[in-house]
Amino acid sequence: MGLVRLIGSFLGDRRGPSIEELRKSVPLRSAHASERDCENGGVELALPLDQFRAYRWVPRGLSPQGEKRFELESVGATVWRLCDGRHTFDAIARQLVSKFGMNRLEAEASLAAFLQMLGKRGLVELKVKKKQ
Repeated sequence: MGLVRLIGSFLGDRRGPSIEELRKSVPLRSAHASERDCENGGVELALPLDQFRAYRWVPRGLSPQGEKRFELESVGATVWRLCDGRHTFDAIARQLVSKFGMNRLEAEASLAAFLQMLGKRGLVELKVKKKQ
């Protein structure tokens, strides 16, 4: 067993989902995020500061007050609204193709990058059903 595999076995499987698993996955918005519609068709999101990983080690009484705000334009807002726990990655990508005239590959690549960014910020979680 190589060193990389040995370390991987201790850390758990860190590889991302396959494209098939990704297409069947279901993005879900954070329950801690609040939203407000903007005049330009976008949406403004707010997430309490104590939800960020950097602050999770801070005792509750000392956790920071306030919130971090994010503004999404119309395409991002469409994706955000579809991250409801019912629409799969594939269904959201098809919506992007039909609503914004993207080709399939462009929609999937953009969606994957956008969901990864939202996930890093604690706004979205991706429920992936792994193959057995």
